[in-house]
Amino acid sequence: MADTYINIHLHIIFAVKSRGALLADEWRDELYAYIGGIAKNSGYMPVKIGGWRDHVHMLLGCGRQINISDLIKDIKLASSQWIQPKVRCAFFWQRGYGCFSISHTHVAAVAEYIANQSKHHATTSMTDEFRTLCAKNGITFKNEYFFEEV
Repeated sequence: MADTYINIHLHIIFAVKSRGALLADEWRDELYAYIGGIAKNSGYMPVKIGGWRDHVHMLLGCGRQINISDLIKDIKLASSQWIQPKVRCAFFWQRGYGCFSISHTHVAAVAEYIANQSKHHATTSMTDEFRTLCAKNGITFKNEYFFEEV
């Protein structure tokens, strides 16, 4: 084959340390744009970035170079520095993240799901949401390591 063709999409989720509701409504969309810029500058194609007051969802298309751990490390570091002046306490992201592969046929549905986080979290906690995603993706986990409690 004379060229390389890639169509990989990832749904990535990470949370505020202790799941504190520190991502304020007033600047959360700016944060998502900032995170999208970091992803784009790292060679990823942001499809949808959103979340809620205590966590972020990213739906990304991947290019030829895929290094999720470096991407998340860069996003968490830069966004923490961006957020810190906006909150009245120390800001940290929780260690770890979830990363799920998304079929091309499900990209639009996942993007819609991310866009509707405020409605979704009116009835479902972030922890329950993440447990469901893990179960749907065949990921087992130990409860004591799942999330740092508030």
